[in-house]
Amino acid sequence: MTNQEAKQDAIKKAYGDKWELVKDHARDFDGSVLTFPFLMDEGHEDDGFFYNQLGFNRNELNTYIGGDMEPSRWRPLILDDIEDNNGWIRIEPDGSNLPKSGEYRWLFESGSMSNFYYEPGDIMSTKLTHYKPMKPELKPIY
Repeated sequence: MTNQEAKQDAIKKAYGDKWELVKDHARDFDGSVLTFPFLMDEGHEDDGFFYNQLGFNRNELNTYIGGDMEPSRWRPLILDDIEDNNGWIRIEPDGSNLPKSGEYRWLFESGSMSNFYYEPGDIMSTKLTHYKPMKPELKPIY
């Protein structure tokens, strides 16, 4: 499964049994959908969705207001930060996106994590699924 396919799968799982109602309206890159009528100002026409139909609780959704050229949108909270996968980079099946030399945090299939230095050409475990760069700790300002 490619990274894009994995992302689409995560979006679909976030909506669960409600996916069929929103699939034609959810954006591929972040899973957001146009705002429901319950969040719209009076006088605006709804887009055919009703909050009651989907059965989300308000505390399960993240809503955000669009700019002048984009209407308000919403998505399940579990999709927050899907744009960068919480900083994790999913390793492509062929390993084509392994990082350059450096210190990284690695995620194994088991869910355990480990920090170690990687050098291109190192033999990598097939049990690794994701990595993210280690960021140096910043010293206090005061």
